[in-house]
Amino acid sequence: MARAIDSVSGFAQLINSLQTSVTINQLSPNTFRHYSHQLAKICLHFGCLPVDLSQGQIDQYLAKVINKSTGKSAMVFKQTVFGLKYYFKHVVRQNSPILPTVITRKSLPVVLSQAECKRLFIAPKFLKHRIILSLIYSAGLRISEATKLKLSDVDFDRMTITVRNGKGNKDRCLPLSKVLSDGLKKYLTAFKPKIFLINSYQKGVPYSVRSIQNVMKQAVAKAGIDKPGLCVHSLRHSFATHMIENGVNIVTIQAMMGHAQIQSTLVYLQLVTRNLEAIKSPLDSLYGR
Repeated sequence: MARAIDSVSGFAQLINSLQTSVTINQLSPNTFRHYSHQLAKICLHFGCLPVDLSQGQIDQYLAKVINKSTGKSAMVFKQTVFGLKYYFKHVVRQNSPILPTVITRKSLPVVLSQAECKRLFIAPKFLKHRIILSLIYSAGLRISEATKLKLSDVDFDRMTITVRNGKGNKDRCLPLSKVLSDGLKKYLTAFKPKIFLINSYQKGVPYSVRSIQNVMKQAVAKAGIDKPGLCVHSLRHSFATHMIENGVNIVTIQAMMGHAQIQSTLVYLQLVTRNLEAIKSPLDSLYGR
């Protein structure tokens, strides 16, 4: 029996109510939210759940998504296809309709040089903003992990930061930078957060992802860094790349990044410049330089 859906939030709640039958631990909260949102939009479009749709209706909807003249259409298309696959496999547990293969372009991450990082971290006017950016870079945190860090997750005696319920619901322990430790102590004295390490202006509420993104955007502009695609996650990419350049082995970096597969970490080997410095361009050889 088709079940009418009258709001995006209503469908998201429906999906959440089915979590007992869904292997949700295979998805990050962000991914699950994206899938739920796109599935909800399908339901609003047709007025029923995806399981009640025909192959033709799904084909029609996907064609409409990919043909939209917006820069986000490719990402929405990808999330919609993956969301449908997830829905049919884990929620209704039946064969899905024929869905297109999504080919993702494997572009290299955008990273900052160490000199650019220094410029970036001194750019913000406020101590709190400098601490936020330095914190994410110093431990290679995901932006969502930074917002969820609590005061109790930082151990100044053992010099560690503990990330709890990271991607895949995994915990990991990271070294606390000595430079960051000194800065954090000044920040804690000045701001006196109660629960979360990076508190919003409302006590007991964490700093939002959007606020951190704004801090990064303003700092990048002030530091005069011009790199297309640069974002908060670039700090995490820069952390991994600089760790490799400093001689840390790839398995250790995999554990620090919280990567389930070593392949996710190996991409940073393509970004290191340490070995490139010793290689002479044939153009320099041609002219004796």
